[in-house]
Amino acid sequence: MISLIFTRFIFLLRILTSKKVLSVLISCNLVVAFIVLSGCGVEEYRDTAFQGQAKRSLNLIKNSLEQYWLEKGSYPPDRAPLGEYLEKYVENWEGFVTESFSEPPFYLTQDSLTTYMVVAKAKDHWKTPLFIRNQRSTIEKEEKEIHEEER
Repeated sequence: MISLIFTRFIFLLRILTSKKVLSVLISCNLVVAFIVLSGCGVEEYRDTAFQGQAKRSLNLIKNSLEQYWLEKGSYPPDRAPLGEYLEKYVENWEGFVTESFSEPPFYLTQDSLTTYMVVAKAKDHWKTPLFIRNQRSTIEKEEKEIHEEER
């Protein structure tokens, strides 16, 4: 189909210009321009889009973990499967993870009352590692412990 269009275009150029050299040069330039524009940088844009999607997804996981903390008073336990704990906050967890990351995100915590870290790999060509972390202040932890002792 494309070659037919180019053939017609070249034929039209030859009719309009009596010089064959000029028509050949113009047609060669058009072919080169088409090749450059059709394939130039597509991978780079796609990878940038995958990285952006992974960053937005990690931000959603961060917000979900904060909602979980507000409701439960702590983050999920260390190395917990996030899908089980955050399915209430993220619709279609499996589809969400599959679309955003090349592997499921890995969750770590040393103290589930104050800190967590989530590591994930984007779905781009390089599988770019991304992470989020949070560390609540020790003052918040001490206040929470005092609150629990009063109960």
